[in-house]
Amino acid sequence: MALDSVDLRVGDEALLAIIAKRGVGDATPAAITPTGQKIQVVDSDGTDVIPETTAGLSGTTVYKMVGSADVTATAGTYTVIWTIEYTVGGNDEVKKFAQTVRVAGLY
Repeated sequence: MALDSVDLRVGDEALLAIIAKRGVGDATPAAITPTGQKIQVVDSDGTDVIPETTAGLSGTTVYKMVGSADVTATAGTYTVIWTIEYTVGGNDEVKKFAQTVRVAGLY
């Protein structure tokens, strides 16, 4: 699943969110495991900006608020790693998705 990149400025507060669904038409519906949604943010060197932590969940929307205390503290390019755990027919299935966040400096 390709995720759109996000453009922010230093100091911005933003709600990062994705819709977590399995493919349309799957024979077995999937449910997101209540604590199975995680987010991690790394900088261009792979250093944790936000270590893996549980993200919020509302229906099929997985989300995390970021801001000047973490992601938008410094200009640069960051990678958000979303990890979603689904329960399908009693079995767990884990999917990972990457999303780019570009933070521009102030002019």
